[in-house]
Amino acid sequence: SWRLGLEAAHRRNRIVHATGDGTGREIMRALIAAVRRTPSITLLEGVEARRLIVEDNAVRGVLAANASGALTIATNRVVIATGGIGGLFADSTNPGGCFGQGLALAAHAGAKLSDIEFVQFHPTAFDGPSRPMPLLTEAIRGDGAVLIDETGERFMADQPGAELAPRDIVARAVWRHRAAGHRTFLDARQHPGAEFAQRYPVISAFCKMAGIDPAHDPIPIRPAVHYHMGGITVDGFGRSTVQGLWACGEAARTGLHGANRLASNSLMEAIVCARWVAESIESVSAGPRAMLRDDAMPQASDPSAVRPILTQGLGVLRDRDGIARAIRSLYPLACGHSAASDAALVGLMVAVAAIRREESRGGHFRSDFPHIAASAVPSSLTRADALAAARDIVESTPFARSALS
Repeated sequence: SWRLGLEAAHRRNRIVHATGDGTGREIMRALIAAVRRTPSITLLEGVEARRLIVEDNAVRGVLAANASGALTIATNRVVIATGGIGGLFADSTNPGGCFGQGLALAAHAGAKLSDIEFVQFHPTAFDGPSRPMPLLTEAIRGDGAVLIDETGERFMADQPGAELAPRDIVARAVWRHRAAGHRTFLDARQHPGAEFAQRYPVISAFCKMAGIDPAHDPIPIRPAVHYHMGGITVDGFGRSTVQGLWACGEAARTGLHGANRLASNSLMEAIVCARWVAESIESVSAGPRAMLRDDAMPQASDPSAVRPILTQGLGVLRDRDGIARAIRSLYPLACGHSAASDAALVGLMVAVAAIRREESRGGHFRSDFPHIAASAVPSSLTRADALAAARDIVESTPFARSALS
C-alpha cells in the first residue's frame, strides 16, 4: 500500500511510503530482483574492493579480495555507490559495515572529496542497545507525534516548526535537553495513537520487542548519525576528479543536499543521479586496463578503533579543541597499515574539513563559531591535503615533534 507522508521542513505531504515504514525494503527488493534477471550483469558476491588501480590519474582496475584471496578486475570504468560513513560512529542508524569504504577507495586513488564535514544526525533514533540503532521515521512526527521529556514537557513546542523543524535543529535540541540531564521520548500516544501498528509495522515490532507499546508508551529516543551530505566530488554526470571513476548515491557529493539533507531527498537523488552516471558511462569506450598484478593487498578494514574518536570529537556539537584531539588520535592510524587505517583516513579527512570550517551550517555545528558565515565556502580536499593539514596540527602540540621523529 502507498501513501504520502509529511516529513521535517516539508510544507506538504509529498513523500511516498510503501507499507508504512517499509519503503527501503521495497526499493531493495525491486532492485535486487532487477539485477538478478539482467543477463548483462555479472554479480560477484562475497568480493570486497580494497584499492583502485590508477595510472596517470586514470582508473585501470580494481584490486579486490574474496575468501580465496586477491583478485584483479581489469577495467577503465568504476562506479562507487557504497553508501555513507555512519559505521565510523558508535551511534548510527547505518549498518555497522557501512563506514566510508568508497571514500577511502577514492581518496587513495587521488580523488577530491567535498563537504565531508556535513554529517546529518537524525534526532529520533531508538535509544536502546541495538546497533545499528532502529530509526523512528520522521513520518511519525508528520502524523502528529511530539517530543517530550520524562516530565511530559514538550520541549520543542516553542521552536519554529516545532517537531518538524529541520533535522539539525531538532537533533541539537534533543542533544542539549539530554545534556541538561533529561531523558527524551517520542510521544505517539495521541497521534497516530491506536493506528501506530498498522501504519508503522516494522517500528511497532521492534518497540514491542523492547517492551514498549507505542500506542500507550512514550518511545525513548536520541540523536544518531544518519546521513552524509559530503562525499566524492562529482560533476553533473557523476564523474570524479579521476578519469574513469564515477560516484553516485550517498558516497557522492552532488551538491543537491547542501549542508543539511531534506528528508527523503536521498532516494530521489540515488534514482536520478544513477541514471545520469549510467548514461555517462555509455558514452565512454573501453580503454587501457590493468594487467593481472601482484599488488600488496591492504588488510580488511576494521573501524572499531575509530568509532570512539569520531563519536567524541565530531558529534552533534563540535569545537576546535575536540576536533583537534580527534585529529591527533586519527593521524597515526591513518598513516599506518593496520586494519584501522582506511577508516581512520576517512575520519581524519572529515575532521580536517570540520576544523577548517569556522562557522555553523546545517549538519556542521561549531559551539565556538555558532553563526553562519556571510558566504558559503565550498570545502574540498585530497588525501594529501588532509594528511599535511593533520601533521601541522599534530606538530603544533607540545611533545608531538619527538613522538613523530
